[in-house]
Amino acid sequence: MISSNINQLSHQFTEWFYTSWNNLSSFTYDHFFPDCQLTLIHENQRQIFGSHYVCEYLRSYILPQDLRFSPNIQSNKALESKHGLVLIQVHGTIHQRGTCIGIFEQSFGLIRDPTHSNNYLIKFTFLHMQTQQAQSLPASLPTPTYLIDIMQNYDRTIQQQIDSTRYTVDDDSD
Repeated sequence: MISSNINQLSHQFTEWFYTSWNNLSSFTYDHFFPDCQLTLIHENQRQIFGSHYVCEYLRSYILPQDLRFSPNIQSNKALESKHGLVLIQVHGTIHQRGTCIGIFEQSFGLIRDPTHSNNYLIKFTFLHMQTQQAQSLPASLPTPTYLIDIMQNYDRTIQQQIDSTRYTVDDDSD
């Protein structure tokens, strides 16, 4: 994929994800890999594993607090590994009942799934929120470099699997 396609994917995914999440209309666990992971930093740090748990946890964040996430799609950053893992980073504002109450940074790792019409599914996501209710957090955290490490490790693992596979060729001339 060339850079413009990745940027287009980044914009389309961001628009779809936050529209679905904010409205909870089509926000279901089948958009996540079964073994996906959510890392959430807000008042503390939590890690959630599994598509059902990640989806329900994100839904439970929106509904009772009446939150809405407004991404700044123009500031998206997107990268693609040589094996197809796409990393998208989104920044935006958090709103509650018409009032802006904070900011967020969210990163996604997306991978195509051949069992879902080759659509991208969420493999992992990292969400850092700073709101008026969580003033004890540092003003700014650096971009999580471990996400880049995950992408590189993913590529390395796939390459090792390819390199270690023994191929045999049957010679029909016998």
